Amino acid sequence: MDSILQILEAIKAAEIKAHKIIKDTLDLKYKSSLDLDDKDKVSNVLFYMDNLCAIENLISNGYSNSFDLIYLDPPFFTNSIFNKNISITTSHYDLKLKVPVYSDNWQNSLFEYLEMITTRLILMRDLLSDQGTIYVHIDWRVVHYVRLILDYVFGKERFLNEIIWSYKSGGAGRRSFSKKHDNILVYTKSKSYIFNVSKEKSYNREFKPYRFKNVLEYEDEKGWYTLVNSKDVWNIDMVGRTSSERVDYATQKPYKLLEKIILTSSNKDSLIGDFFVGSGTSLLVAEKLQRRWVGSDNSIHSIIQVKKRLRDRNGAYNYFYKKNGDSMKTLRNIKCIKNNNYLEVDLKDISLDLENEMQDYFKGKDINEIDYFKDNAFLFLDYISISSSLNRDFLISDFFRPEIASRLIIPYSSENLENIFIKSVDVWGNEYTNNLDMSFI
Repeated sequence: MDSILQILEAIKAAEIKAHKIIKDTLDLKYKSSLDLDDKDKVSNVLFYMDNLCAIENLISNGYSNSFDLIYLDPPFFTNSIFNKNISITTSHYDLKLKVPVYSDNWQNSLFEYLEMITTRLILMRDLLSDQGTIYVHIDWRVVHYVRLILDYVFGKERFLNEIIWSYKSGGAGRRSFSKKHDNILVYTKSKSYIFNVSKEKSYNREFKPYRFKNVLEYEDEKGWYTLVNSKDVWNIDMVGRTSSERVDYATQKPYKLLEKIILTSSNKDSLIGDFFVGSGTSLLVAEKLQRRWVGSDNSIHSIIQVKKRLRDRNGAYNYFYKKNGDSMKTLRNIKCIKNNNYLEVDLKDISLDLENEMQDYFKGKDINEIDYFKDNAFLFLDYISISSSLNRDFLISDFFRPEIASRLIIPYSSENLENIFIKSVDVWGNEYTNNLDMSFI
């Protein structure tokens, strides 16, 4: 009974919050802080901000009823903190750190979690087109709660499937069956939704041919099979430690999983959304399959990972960044030299608060090692970008660890470049911005 009451209270609180956001964005006095392109032309937008703010800007810019597909991979209510491993290897020292990058900690407050996800589901329903579908990816912890909320938001008649994503992973249950699947709840906006049927192998009994009349049979190394319409249990390998896809992001989802979802519930040039973008797999798959996409996350670690993966795939996108630059730290002792054809950014003498961040690591260490890392603080930068704008990335160049060196050479062609913004992030997620007036250099 307590759980049912919490669901009802969460829905009530979420409706008030969501309806206020919609009202505010449709108010004629409201003006978006972001300058999005016309909704019929938008192609690939990455937001670094809370997804409520991203959705608010989308609604205010006329993107209601525009998304054919939304994939949602929200927190799972694990009450855990996820880490990433940092390895810094030099000719002098080999340093390994574990850095917290993502918190799914709700202090066991189920109401807080349910209100969070319900508010977003109400607003995402507004973003979906009439032929749109939403996939909500969760697991055993809250699937029963979220199913009821989705029934309320979309209507129980709009339930399409509960997909079981089955996978192999380490660990085994000792007092219960091993938990080796996630749940993906699928709902549509209306009864006229996109659904491109896919086929899968169905192996014959004992892997032998049936030889039925008018039934096509095939053979592979395992045996004989037919092709049938896909079922609601998907056996797809997760991103394991030895996978070539792995980017060391704790909640990374496999390429094949997102490929199946996107191919099924969108068409070429459809607009798809992922508002807990994580490692960005959905965006990479959408790009390859010629879909337009919008992604958002409020974790700088996520955004760095997404930017790197997109750069490595030559992905083009618009980037919107909502953070007050005046409240960010300044990277001390950064230098820049402007020549005719390039900028040279000198990071050799920069200072970071290593005493605070590495106080546990420095305990008992030789003073030479401590001084070495203080004198080479650039080794702890995870990302650095050089652009001509703070809030929108008119990017000149960017670098990711471990390609960041003490001196960065950046080709550029603008003779009238008067200001550049150097944005940096260290491995702990601290952000810095330096606004340099190039007219005096």
